[in-house]
Amino acid sequence: MRAGYGRLLVLGVAALVAGCGGATQSPASLGTQTEPRISGQTFSQELAAAPEAEAAEVDYHGWQALQLSNGLVTVIAVPAAGGRILSYKLGEAECLRAEATLYGKTDDGKGEALDFGGDRPQLSSGDREATALVLNGKWTGSVTTARGILAEVKMVSPEDQAAGVQLTRTLRLYAGTTHLQVAESLRNTGDKPAKWSLGSASAVQSVTGSKPPSGEVQAYIPAATGLSAHPEGFWSLSGDKDLAQVLPGGERQVQVAYQGKAGAVAVRNTAGWLAVTDTVNQRTYVRRFQVNELHDYPGGAMVEVVAGEYAGGRGGLKLLSRGPLQEVAPGRQVTFVQDWFATMAPGPIRGVTDLAALTQPLELKPESDKLRLQGKLGVFAAGNLLITLLDASGQSVGTPISLAVTPSKVLEVNQELRASGASTVRLAMESERGTPLGQVVELPAQ
Repeated sequence: MRAGYGRLLVLGVAALVAGCGGATQSPASLGTQTEPRISGQTFSQELAAAPEAEAAEVDYHGWQALQLSNGLVTVIAVPAAGGRILSYKLGEAECLRAEATLYGKTDDGKGEALDFGGDRPQLSSGDREATALVLNGKWTGSVTTARGILAEVKMVSPEDQAAGVQLTRTLRLYAGTTHLQVAESLRNTGDKPAKWSLGSASAVQSVTGSKPPSGEVQAYIPAATGLSAHPEGFWSLSGDKDLAQVLPGGERQVQVAYQGKAGAVAVRNTAGWLAVTDTVNQRTYVRRFQVNELHDYPGGAMVEVVAGEYAGGRGGLKLLSRGPLQEVAPGRQVTFVQDWFATMAPGPIRGVTDLAALTQPLELKPESDKLRLQGKLGVFAAGNLLITLLDASGQSVGTPISLAVTPSKVLEVNQELRASGASTVRLAMESERGTPLGQVVELPAQ
């Protein structure tokens, strides 16, 4: 079972050897170095991380809403719209799709359910079904931590007496990073045990609304083979049978995009992440989540993607990620945690760590007495990457290189390091204030 991600650890931080200027080194220490390059599209605005994350109550299109912000991202959650997260922005660039025609409205449960868009809680059960009172009703909400290294808000649903459930969503935004933690909790308010799977579903849409749909919004999802019923690791649920395509090379992944044919696909995803890229602007939205292969999942799938056309004619995707089915005793509670990130990174996304989305995983190539570092990625935190060469005894060879990194730029690395006397390249990341963000990772230099 994967651990939660309520911390900033540099797992696989080799992926973060990218620079956007600001590199410093002694000419006699690490040798010749090509200038770190920024490739692809630079963000349309300069973003600066605020000293702290903040939470506040705000008006949002006629709703009383809860806002989280930290200078890099802004999050809007609306209790009255079924506890939805209706906005998750990197700067001014929106990652989610909200239904503008429903701004300020509430669902009284008497007619057809209103689809407010954004990100909504999702419940699946083996023996009972939650009503719209929980999934679409008027929740309550409050700021629980106003400012600091993290800011937090909490939303609570009405109690669904028929289904015997009550939901709580706790949102935590961390300072200096695009990391938003979304914790879904379910409490069994009934008098009998029940099985539930918790998750959430996000709506995203194309930017240009091109006709015919060009598939400019693309989802990338690792697919685990070996399931007897679905040996390829993914399967069609409805509509277009070719909606999901296997990406060539690397670990097995599927790509899903709406190109005029609606459909739905299920994916057995044991890697615990998915990514969605706006290929027009090279903006990527990532979700990470816990996976427990010892438990059953509804239909055997951890992820489902629905492709189709929204009101207004723009194509888009709805992405569901969820936890396992768990039996919940009366009065007990279960929680499913997901971690969101945003960055500038072109697709396809071939890997995700705690601090980066990888388009081209980093490679360390020997060139005579030098090493060449190459890769393309987007980072989730603003700060500096420290690169240190070590000899066989673990002693530093020369002066470490410090590279400034930011989520607002696509990063491409093509950098030389002098390898003479080095057996290992060690990498660590720190915040803009110099606070370490994660553990040291070492790569063989020979």
